[in-house]
Amino acid sequence: MEKLRAYIRAVMKKKNIKGVHIQARSGNKIKDSTISDILSGKTKSISVAKLNALAKGLGVDGVELYRAASGEHVDFRNTEP
Repeated sequence: MEKLRAYIRAVMKKKNIKGVHIQARSGNKIKDSTISDILSGKTKSISVAKLNALAKGLGVDGVELYRAASGEHVDFRNTEP
């Protein structure tokens, strides 16, 4: 989950977005509080549905997000702002 947290933080910083923006962009399929729990380390696992919603809310490729969630290093610099 550490790679996923780092990836989310990096994308949020690059795109200058907050959890509430991700929630809105996901169609409210992932809550700001869930995003906060992921970032703080409270969440130990995440469902496929939540990963899909997170990818949509972040505006990133789902496969890239899945790679980060699986512990792979993902180069977020290629992500569109």
